[in-house]
Amino acid sequence: MTTQGRRPPRGGPGSDAVPEAPEALYSGFDRLLGRIHALFTGRHKVAIALLSWAVYAALVVAAGPTLEVSSNYLIILPLLATSMSFGLPGGLLAGAFGLPANLALFQIIGRPEFSPASKPIAELAGLVLGSALGYLSDFYRKLERERALRGATERELREALAARDLLFKELNHRVKNNLNLVLSIISLQARRAATADLRRELGELSGRVKALSLVHEQLYRKADISAVDVREYLKTLADGVRRAVGDPRLPPVVTLDCPSRELPMELAAPLGLIVNEALTNAFKHAGGRAEPLRIELRLSSEPEALSLEIADDGNGALDAPAAHAGSLGIKLIEGLAGQLSGGASYSREGGRTVFRLRFPVAP
Repeated sequence: MTTQGRRPPRGGPGSDAVPEAPEALYSGFDRLLGRIHALFTGRHKVAIALLSWAVYAALVVAAGPTLEVSSNYLIILPLLATSMSFGLPGGLLAGAFGLPANLALFQIIGRPEFSPASKPIAELAGLVLGSALGYLSDFYRKLERERALRGATERELREALAARDLLFKELNHRVKNNLNLVLSIISLQARRAATADLRRELGELSGRVKALSLVHEQLYRKADISAVDVREYLKTLADGVRRAVGDPRLPPVVTLDCPSRELPMELAAPLGLIVNEALTNAFKHAGGRAEPLRIELRLSSEPEALSLEIADDGNGALDAPAAHAGSLGIKLIEGLAGQLSGGASYSREGGRTVFRLRFPVAP
């Protein structure tokens, strides 16, 4: 018996990724400059700008005779402060006022010869420097607003994701509880079944519901709400099927060889149902035995695929698939293998019945 199907879309509730926090992109020096800029653009910016002009004038009067021509460069102090405080308009105004301010102060200290040789070039330099500083101040202010907006948006996104995760966990918890309620109803109905065949069918139905319940139980308990640990899941599932269907007088021995890896919910659920059906079939067709049935369950990774193999040393009743093509278990395996875009088959090898399933997974 072999099956093939169409590959389903991948993805899940837990596949969202939150980008790196904007604050992580800024160094300590960046934050220091941000605090200085915030000080110059705050509610005291007028006082700071006026203070910078006063300090500039005091420095020219006090140190001008010593600095001589170099005292022209002291205009950078109020030019920088005014540009930072008022942006491009402030920078242009300060740049235009810089040369007249220097000339006036040189007249006050009686040293007009300190004035620049080319006054038009000096005036132009002040305008260019002031406008450049003002533009950079305005641009930095825009970046700060964008940074604050990104931070607020990220906080809202993280809060929304946390709320979504909590709701999804609660949903899995409720689904698990509802499935357990269904299991209880099936168990009560099985006790009242009139025939052994009906009790057996209800027992198989209970195993299928339990396989789904285990997926939601793992999702509820794990931090990752979109994937389950396939090793833990298959171990718990195999133990449950062994206790429910296996011969209690000769408890079957199930050996699990499976790597510990995460498997998305949309793959784990059909895989669990397939394993449940294959194990149930192995236990059902074990035949009269004087020793425990031995089953090997192996899940191995291949490039972009997973390969499942379940081998048992029973009497091999399922090595003739045509005889069982109409059974519900075989139909379920066919449909679920198609849902996984995989292929499933039974074969008889060396006195053992071997079930194989191979299906693609994202690398």
